[in-house]
Amino acid sequence: MKFTLGNVLVAHGDITRQQLEDALIRQAGSGYRLGVELIIAGHASRQQIDEGLLRQRKVIAYALAVSAGFSALVHPPAWAKPVAAIAVSATVVARASLRSEHQETLITVTEGDVASGYVEVAVGSRFVVQTNSRAGYLLEFFPVGHLFGTVSVVGLAQTVQLASEGGVVAQRGPMALGHYELGYRFALQPGVNAGIYPWPLHLSVRAL
Repeated sequence: MKFTLGNVLVAHGDITRQQLEDALIRQAGSGYRLGVELIIAGHASRQQIDEGLLRQRKVIAYALAVSAGFSALVHPPAWAKPVAAIAVSATVVARASLRSEHQETLITVTEGDVASGYVEVAVGSRFVVQTNSRAGYLLEFFPVGHLFGTVSVVGLAQTVQLASEGGVVAQRGPMALGHYELGYRFALQPGVNAGIYPWPLHLSVRAL
């Protein structure tokens, strides 16, 4: 079995094989990541996707360790003749995780918002990022649906404007913990009507 996110989610019982195949078909047309397609379809939650990605990394790391032929260290008897010491080194894999404390799941567009052309959400996301990377990490914003043309994200070091396809924001430097509270100003796409919509951004994190 290939260690893809979809196969990991199916093996864990988070989604069915049919749900995976449907999401892959939609992904081929949309270009979105598989996790985003599964969230849009309601087949999986963001927490299930994040946990699935973590399990995927663990499985791949284990497979690499097995293929490298790691074996238990055998200590020589005390009377054995000393030999040259062997230097052993280990590479620490950079990791980053996101723990959500608050995340809006829906967004309401009023007639006034349609008239003004934008929607403002004072606190849409509150979360903590933990990482072991001294280089920092990337905050990744993926669009869900086609609600906005651009979005301004407030609460980072400076206000960031992203296009309709989303984008990434680098948080550089050694920081074990990062606490964030983000606000959003969505510039609506032409033709959007008043109503209640799924939250239009999916947020994830990746270590540098």
